[in-house]
Amino acid sequence: MRILSRCSVSLAFLSLTFLLLQPEVWAVEYQGLSSTQALYSTDYFDQARFDAAQYLKMDFRKVAGKENLDLSFYGRVSKDLNSGEDAIGRVYNFYLDARDVFPGTDLRVGRQFFYTTAGSGVVDGLRADYTKSGLFRLSFAGGREVIFSETGEYSHEGDFAFALSGSLLKFEKTSLTLSYYNRYDEGDLARESVGLSFDRVLWERGTFYLETTFDVISEVFNLIQAGVNVDPTDRLFLTLEYYRTLPTFDSTSIYSVFAVNRFQKVEARGRFVASPSLSFDVSLSNQSYGDSEDANEVTCGCTYAPDSSTKLSGALTFRDGYGGDDIGVELRGTRALRKDLTASAGIQYDSYERDLMTESEDALRYWAGAEYRVNDRSTVSLRVQNDDNENFENDLSARVSFNVTF
Repeated sequence: MRILSRCSVSLAFLSLTFLLLQPEVWAVEYQGLSSTQALYSTDYFDQARFDAAQYLKMDFRKVAGKENLDLSFYGRVSKDLNSGEDAIGRVYNFYLDARDVFPGTDLRVGRQFFYTTAGSGVVDGLRADYTKSGLFRLSFAGGREVIFSETGEYSHEGDFAFALSGSLLKFEKTSLTLSYYNRYDEGDLARESVGLSFDRVLWERGTFYLETTFDVISEVFNLIQAGVNVDPTDRLFLTLEYYRTLPTFDSTSIYSVFAVNRFQKVEARGRFVASPSLSFDVSLSNQSYGDSEDANEVTCGCTYAPDSSTKLSGALTFRDGYGGDDIGVELRGTRALRKDLTASAGIQYDSYERDLMTESEDALRYWAGAEYRVNDRSTVSLRVQNDDNENFENDLSARVSFNVTF
């Protein structure tokens, strides 16, 4: 699989290089983002690790002079500087968009991410969208499934993923999408599910939404999410949401024989904008685990931006019940020191006591960062972070990146 991953990365970069060398390509419209990064961290054995990474994102419009052809690429090359191993490449997406190939039909060919309520995935394959006179849209996506590992790809021969979806477009205040998804693990059916996504504008300031997924193989609903958004005034925004999930595993996985408890949450959220510079947020939730265990959580926060160059925010969280008790606080701020220099910092602290523990534990994370704008198209950013908890003591990490847009 590692050889296959290297071949995929090499082919992608060779194809992109070949494209850039073609005279007719230089007439196309294009934009891109390059990010060169140096990273420092410590591994499980508390040994220092230095990594270098290069990210590249490119979008081409009107490829080969065709108004309906676009090309997109996003990939990464990274190397662990402590080891003698080769650099590792990864292609996140590399696809060609062709619009109106047939009347009302758009195609996307190549490596791509697709999402439906029934399921999602990254595939080397095809996506087709057909729209009929603004009435409905039918979509298909599928191909060889790409499963990333830490050093390459974990995909095997016979790994495929497919999805079908249909959406109603006719109704102005209603959105409805039905979807079907399945994936194969080395040629064996591993997952099959259907999904529904629905939202409806109930009145001028209210919306109802629903998403649900049914696992056909396990014959259970493994996701139900429904809620109502209400905006009584221009300053007050309220949400009441019900969320329920029952995790299911691939039928080819050994974990599919184990019983898993459902998780359920009822949550109320609110935001009040007191002024253009000050807003308050609050959320209250009841969490249910299995048939008899539950927990309650309350979060209160505020955001203060006295001017366009300064933004401060903070939040307090209180939790008690199943799994343990927790009191947490988070503070963060951003300040533009000059037109070309912005500084930011933050801190997170939790004091928690898990079930069956006799003493509480503390977890602390604090970080600081800065971004310097070299010119209109390039920036240099720095972030330094330290973690101190029951698992790590003074776990320092840092990242420096040079970003260029073109």
